[in-house]
Amino acid sequence: MAHNLPQYRPSGFFRPLGPVLFLLAAVAGTLLAGLYQGLMNLIPFVYINMLICAAFGAALGFGGMWAVKTGHCRNRMIGLLFALPLAALPVGASYYWDYRHLLSEVEKQTPEMKAEEIRQAIPFGRYFEVKREAGWKIKSIEISGVGVIAMWGVEALIVFVIALGMVYVSTGNPYCERCNRWGEARVLRIAGLGRAQVDPLLSKGDLDAVIALQAPPEADASTGLEFTGTLCGGCADTGFLTVEEKLITTDKKGKSEEKSSTLVEHAMLNPGQRAQLEARFGQASRA
Repeated sequence: MAHNLPQYRPSGFFRPLGPVLFLLAAVAGTLLAGLYQGLMNLIPFVYINMLICAAFGAALGFGGMWAVKTGHCRNRMIGLLFALPLAALPVGASYYWDYRHLLSEVEKQTPEMKAEEIRQAIPFGRYFEVKREAGWKIKSIEISGVGVIAMWGVEALIVFVIALGMVYVSTGNPYCERCNRWGEARVLRIAGLGRAQVDPLLSKGDLDAVIALQAPPEADASTGLEFTGTLCGGCADTGFLTVEEKLITTDKKGKSEEKSSTLVEHAMLNPGQRAQLEARFGQASRA
């Protein structure tokens, strides 16, 4: 539903500390890459490997979110710029750790050769050739050559998309420029209401009425609204409201699934609306 309510937009400011923190997160990621590659070698199932890859990307993303929050970065372009090495360095390091693993395996199989001789026989460039030749086998399908390069590309893409996506989202979180601090999120759930009650109010720009919505008697718990108020803890003026519709559906097997739809995101609150929303949170915590 279209509305013309003013919404939060990142200011574009950042602190010089931010890039340093991104670098520290990238260094930690290169160490984590050793554990990641160890799990990839230990578990020979491609589907599980993809889940491990996604978890690795999420871990790097959390490092990026830490750098954004601690470095007070409200500039999405700067955040994404420094998120690139945050993802690229650990991905590159994972190949180095895998190379070290290969050398270790060869050393076990050829105890008569010294470690230096093995490194000379299998330089880093040769490692990539060995990996492409060996490939993987998924059920009855063998993947080698170009297929291996494609799998590496998919692996890197998963890590980059997750890590950069998390940084992009975190740089857009509401921030109070007056107090130089991030907003603190509080959540309120109202059962029995949905888009039909909120959209007409949003179209009129009546945010006060949205905040005042109450659950009807004998509310249907399968439908509801979730209010997320992001409020500054340093002043009583800055606040933003996100409203989502939550629908709970049940499939034929009786399994429940919750679907979410955002109706308005980070709508700016005036001091009166913020106080009204805080009162709602207070009532809910006492109930």
